[in-house]
Amino acid sequence: NSNTFLVGEINIINDITVFAEANKLHVLPRDKIKVYGEASILEKPIEQGKVRITLNGQEFTLDLVKSSFTKTIQIPEDIKTGKHDINVFIEDEFGNTGSFDLSILIEPKQSGIEISKEKESYYPGDIVRVTPILRDQAGDIVEHELTIRVITPNNKEVLIDKITSNNPFEFTLLSNALPGVWVIEVSSDDLTERMNIPVNEKSQLNYEIVNQTLFITNTGNIEFEGPIKINLKG
Repeated sequence: NSNTFLVGEINIINDITVFAEANKLHVLPRDKIKVYGEASILEKPIEQGKVRITLNGQEFTLDLVKSSFTKTIQIPEDIKTGKHDINVFIEDEFGNTGSFDLSILIEPKQSGIEISKEKESYYPGDIVRVTPILRDQAGDIVEHELTIRVITPNNKEVLIDKITSNNPFEFTLLSNALPGVWVIEVSSDDLTERMNIPVNEKSQLNYEIVNQTLFITNTGNIEFEGPIKINLKG
């Protein structure tokens, strides 16, 4: 003889509850952070299990000890600036699984300054246009204020200004601008980059007659040497 009795319902739980956090959220490249947390099933501890932590393509594995875990991770030197997710995945000895996601913010670390110019050399009266670019650890452009200086061949600072990275900066060479190598110096915090701006020699005279008087003006950037021929008519 047999009979079937309904004694109740059984709900199989295989989801692990995971909680994780990092000891700091704003991080610089090459910094070390500590990721730690705990796991449980129905608020009961997990005796044995494995933890897998992934960040920016890197994967770290460790044991779950008394429902807890701690892992120190070094941030890659060339990691991109911005938000990055850290995934924590846990599996116990019975195949139950759970995961938790948290985020950290990578702050930019200035790694270098680039300066581009439009011409190889210039003449008095030309417009000099350069574009300084500040890059971070991943080679991306950093929008940051830069200090730019213009220095003459005799080491005299004639211009200083503030500009933003990746924006053009320009100035006009005067008609008597010294020939030789001018220098554009761009700096930000502890970084400094210099670019040479060759200025060519220019020989030029300007003639003007006022009340029957001839005025000859040197409008070039070098001393004029040589004869001047004047034709008188009438």
